[in-house]
Amino acid sequence: MSETSEAADKKDLYSDLPPGFYYLMQRIDTLEINLRNEFNSKIDKIDSKIESIRIWFITTMITIILGFGALIISLVTR
Repeated sequence: MSETSEAADKKDLYSDLPPGFYYLMQRIDTLEINLRNEFNSKIDKIDSKIESIRIWFITTMITIILGFGALIISLVTR
């Protein structure tokens, strides 16, 4: 396992503790990094879906407005 930067910074602080503690600290740091990356990935996917829905909503509203506009014009010009 490669040493994380957070664990390396704290290695001297915990030198009097058993080696298993330092290994556990590295594992926790790695887990935190992985969870943060996964969370950011999920947030990016959600942002992308929200943007798609927003674009769909705007185009639908424009289509409805144009349709009503055409209907009103056709009723007025009769």
